[in-house]
Amino acid sequence: MSEHHQHERAAVSFRTMELVVALVIFVFGAIVIYDSVRVGASGPKTAQGGYFPFYIGLLTCLSASHHLRQGRIRRRARRKAFVTTQQLSMVLQLFVRPSCSSA
Repeated sequence: MSEHHQHERAAVSFRTMELVVALVIFVFGAIVIYDSVRVGASGPKTAQGGYFPFYIGLLTCLSASHHLRQGRIRRRARRKAFVTTQQLSMVLQLFVRPSCSSA
């Protein structure tokens, strides 16, 4: 990152983005767990269709929880800018450009 970008105000920090991604992954794992239980994770004698996805969802939630905990602890990521306000405004201009009309 150049000297100029280090002095700009951060719109979003790396820490915030790490926490958001970890939350999204946790929610995904929770949905997998919920649907696996709905389908049936285990029967009286054998595993049912939701058995394997249940444990995959559980591992996903556990790893996302670990990442959330680590993201809250890290100090260095708090200061580091993921995107600056100038960079974010340049990207948003692509989506909010006025339409060109030929009348």
